[in-house]
Amino acid sequence: MRVNKIKIGQEVMVDDGVEIWRGKVLEKCAGRSCFQVKDITPDGKEIWHEKKGGGLWKEKYVNGFFGEVSTVKAKQIIEIVKDIK
Repeated sequence: MRVNKIKIGQEVMVDDGVEIWRGKVLEKCAGRSCFQVKDITPDGKEIWHEKKGGGLWKEKYVNGFFGEVSTVKAKQIIEIVKDIK
């Protein structure tokens, strides 16, 4: 993807060589074509657990990568999912 098409706040699809995941662009790095992208992939079921004596708590996502911030090159961003207004 071209660097000038990627803006802060956009939701993008990233191919990091291992898997394709959905992320949100947080900021541009010091490098020319580098971005900080936060993983927003909802790729697991919510699992609810019951506490003894009453109450519930939940695990948000099974894989544990939700919310991870990665440094991504512009060429790894394959598509813009949701553009900012």
